[in-house]
Amino acid sequence: MIILRVFIACVLLPLPSFALTPQASQMTITADKLVIDDIKKTAVFSGSVLVTRFKTKLRSDSLVVFYSASPLRGSQAPQSSSLTQANISKLISKGNIVLKTPEYTATSQKGEYNTANKLLTLTGNVILEQNGHRAQGEKFIYDYGQQKGRLVNGSDRKEGKQRAKLTIQLGENAKQRK
Repeated sequence: MIILRVFIACVLLPLPSFALTPQASQMTITADKLVIDDIKKTAVFSGSVLVTRFKTKLRSDSLVVFYSASPLRGSQAPQSSSLTQANISKLISKGNIVLKTPEYTATSQKGEYNTANKLLTLTGNVILEQNGHRAQGEKFIYDYGQQKGRLVNGSDRKEGKQRAKLTIQLGENAKQRK
C-alpha cells in the first residue's frame, strides 16, 4: 500500500474531533494506488482508501484531493511523503463511503468537502447514525461555518428515490445504545 502522510493545518473534514492538537495535525491516507498529477493539481487515491486523522476515519473506494501547491518535495514521488504547505481546495470520495467519528457514523456513495466554503455534501443513500438514532436520505449538506445541516430526499420518487427519514430511539432503547 502506498502511504501519504499529510502534515498540514488544513483538515480533511473539520469535525469537532479534528481539533488541532499535535496528534490531530497529522492525516494519514492509505490506498492500493496513488497517482499525483502536478499539472492538474490532483492526488488520486484508489483501492481500499483509508483516511485517518486523530479519532476520525474515512473509508472509500477512491479519493481525489485537489490542491494549489506541489505536494511533493524533490523530483520523484516516494512511497511515503509529506504534503506540506499545500492548499487543499476540495476532496471528493466515491464508492462505499464510511465516515466514523467518536460521535457518529455516516455512509453514502459520494462525498465532497469544499474547504473554501466549509461545505460537506454526501449523496447516494445517505445514512447518519448516532446513539441508536438514524437519519436517511438521498443528500446531506452540512455547513461547518454555520453548524447547520439538511437532509433531503430524491427529487423523483418514480425513480425509486427515498424520502428523508429519521428514526429516533426512545426511552430505555436510547440509553442502552450509548
